[in-house]
Amino acid sequence: MWTQIKNDWEHIKHALQARWERLSAADIDAINGDRTALCNRLQAHYELTSDDANGEVMQWENQYRADAAERANPAGDNAEELTHIADSKELLQYSAGYADDETAPELGSDPPGKGSRAT
Repeated sequence: MWTQIKNDWEHIKHALQARWERLSAADIDAINGDRTALCNRLQAHYELTSDDANGEVMQWENQYRADAAERANPAGDNAEELTHIADSKELLQYSAGYADDETAPELGSDPPGKGSRAT
């Protein structure tokens, strides 16, 4: 993951500086996509323990992964849910107007007034 971060550093560094405002532009340039350097700078500027700095970076990594996944698949995990909602809407539109299941035609057949006509 950090290889990708290093490759995208020019785009990412502004978001890092916005998240950790105590890091100067010189700090961000010196970090240059190096995870250990980021942890060290966070320890120094925020008076964090090594574990706390690592935790901060892990939280940022998780958000970075989630954002990258969202950019790669905008529908995300909701794609299946959206399909289910569309199917449910279609079923509701089909069965609208029927008081009970006994009067509704079998699902998959044409409702009255639709499709082919009996001759």
